[in-house]
Amino acid sequence: MRVFISLFQVLETGQSNVLCLKFDQDFDLDEANSLTEDGLQGWRKGFMVSGSSDTSVCVWDLYAHPSEGGDGEEMAIMAEMRGVLRGHTGGVLDLRISDKWIISCSKDTLIRVWNRSTLALHCTLKGHEGPVNAVGLQGNRVVSASGDGNMILWDITKGERLRTFEGHDRGLACIDFKDDYIVSGSNDCHDMLVRALSFDPRSGRLVSGSYDRTVKVWDMHTGKMIREFKTCHASHIFDVKFDCNRIVSTSHDQKIVVLHFADGLDTSLFA
Repeated sequence: MRVFISLFQVLETGQSNVLCLKFDQDFDLDEANSLTEDGLQGWRKGFMVSGSSDTSVCVWDLYAHPSEGGDGEEMAIMAEMRGVLRGHTGGVLDLRISDKWIISCSKDTLIRVWNRSTLALHCTLKGHEGPVNAVGLQGNRVVSASGDGNMILWDITKGERLRTFEGHDRGLACIDFKDDYIVSGSNDCHDMLVRALSFDPRSGRLVSGSYDRTVKVWDMHTGKMIREFKTCHASHIFDVKFDCNRIVSTSHDQKIVVLHFADGLDTSLFA
């Protein structure tokens, strides 16, 4: 299976269907990631993990370096596989990374926590009765969303369950965990499954993507919908992210859609 990580590099992962991946955001822009070895001036190192339907998690070291024949500012990307994490018995459905941890969740109902430095298994979190479709991570705490309809908050250090959140009538497909907020998506209050969401606790804005092909913007504090985009995609939406300038969504229609707010849309919604 191939993974496209930039315009400059396509990775042959050796995995079956790649279902999820995470990498260090903007690693190529952060001088703290600069390599100091001789001959590697201008190089910067990053990190990526990919999860597959074949039950594996591949771990990659990413390298950004000045492009040959370029002006010195344009960076090319290369990658080296560092290892393969095995332990799940079902497809790996979601991943999260931090400076310390790699978190993987699976169709096998388990969440596995791996040490990012050593790639050793730290602990396995057991408690769901259905596939774990999504996880969120902050510090040493993980929140998981499952097809059994429950969310569970875990302590990584102790490997223990802290709390179970019940409230959905159907299985959960997505989750986001920031500051004091946990936001989850299902299809128990919508016509079709809410497959993806992203939110900003500072502005109180939440963006969701659904199998109904729409992208919606919400006010988290009032629960009211602020905007709805109905013509972005022709099929199910799988993921969505946003910042103060744009919303980016991906879909089964094989399109990546970028909505720019600069033209005719009130950017104060996200200020």
